[in-house]
Amino acid sequence: MNFIYIFDLDNTIYGKLEKFNYDKIQCDHKLIIMLDNIPNNKYIFTNGTYEHAVKVLKIMNIYDKFKKIFARDTITYIKPNIGSYIHVQNNIIDLEKNYIKDITKLRFIFFDDLLENLIPARYLKWKTVLISDYPVNNYDIEDFHDIEYVFVNINNALSYFYNLNNYIMNINHNSLI
Repeated sequence: MNFIYIFDLDNTIYGKLEKFNYDKIQCDHKLIIMLDNIPNNKYIFTNGTYEHAVKVLKIMNIYDKFKKIFARDTITYIKPNIGSYIHVQNNIIDLEKNYIKDITKLRFIFFDDLLENLIPARYLKWKTVLISDYPVNNYDIEDFHDIEYVFVNINNALSYFYNLNNYIMNINHNSLI
């Protein structure tokens, strides 16, 4: 199984800021290590501008961790329009087909801080991860049928998926012995 990790930028990657200011964004060394340890390519999919995404990723010292940035000024539609997800998915498949033997085994994991942005992803059979420090009980339980995972921050989420990936790799390795 080949997992492709797709991240929203704003509150998903750099956390919640009371009032946005580039000076408040900080390098997160744990996040850098987690991104380095997650296999396969990683992508940014944001409703922010490309320039904003690049600036934030460079401040955080993680710009080079992502293969491509999909931003509102580089794609036709923005989230949660299903057309934006289809564009991103098709573009990633084109980029990955030279590296992955069986493209049918490609699986997308999408991290976002807004529930409404995860619904179209789930429709396309992407794994959906809500990054939210809001208590789960602030949402209507009906909202969660499109969400597979909920974490309070990106580091907790990546730690979980890193451990899950190692577990899967161990199972696959042991089945070959």
